[in-house]
Amino acid sequence: MGSRGFIGGELVKKALARRFDVYELNREKYSENSPIINIKKLDIEKSVENLEPHYVIDCIGIKSYYYKKSQLRNSDLNATLASYIELIETIKNNNSRMIFISSGGAIYKQNQKLEAQSNNLSEELSAYGLVNLALENLILERGDNIVIRGSNVFGSHRLNNERQGLITEAFFAALEERPIKIDSLLTTRDYIHIDDFVEIVLRLIDKGVSNEVINVGTGVGTQSREILRRINSLVAEKGCTLDFEFSDNKNLATSAVLDISQLRLKIGDYKFLTISEGLKKNWNLIKIKNNL
Repeated sequence: MGSRGFIGGELVKKALARRFDVYELNREKYSENSPIINIKKLDIEKSVENLEPHYVIDCIGIKSYYYKKSQLRNSDLNATLASYIELIETIKNNNSRMIFISSGGAIYKQNQKLEAQSNNLSEELSAYGLVNLALENLILERGDNIVIRGSNVFGSHRLNNERQGLITEAFFAALEERPIKIDSLLTTRDYIHIDDFVEIVLRLIDKGVSNEVINVGTGVGTQSREILRRINSLVAEKGCTLDFEFSDNKNLATSAVLDISQLRLKIGDYKFLTISEGLKKNWNLIKIKNNL
């Protein structure tokens, strides 16, 4: 679910490369090699019953799925959650498992090492965070499912369909000769490249991990000023300069770095792309896509 999105699109590609049988529960075809189930014509529950998949991977949560079933987004959370329970029960009854791609940044408190435990949850969750947490609880209560809390995933596919996040926005701000707005140069985040994120999700599947919440990040924090410095160094190759200006939240620096000790116990040692390697990979792709 969500195979046309940033994370879902890369999951489809990598899963097919690993010779997984993949079905996309989406509105239109994304991958030439993957069958498509059109959710305008067929309920997702019926699809699960017919296909009997080992896993259903949800990369969208409430945001897009329920436009068909209830014509709701966030206006009626109870009705939406009731629909989601129906989906989870169908998955459980078919002896399948759900993998829910959640968000560490939306769930946890700031300014501390972020562990996958309830006592570290933010006391002031946004609406998005509340929805994600509600879905997480539903998923873990029903069946041997997995919740993956990702941390600031960046990379190639995001360049195609949306400019979200500091890294992608900074690259295009430089190319378009406009300043990027930031809250603070000292804001610290745990950035993980999409290639690493998807590989780890597939490894967790291979390991048969279930009924757990897993943080997926690098465990390393990078300040905004370091991100901007490295991007500025890359775009200078094409005579570009990256400038910034402070937003209305100037100097409200926060830190959000995931504790990935549990992840390492599950998959062992893993060599992540460094932030420098990931940024360079992004820049090379931008140059190709924009004929630079």
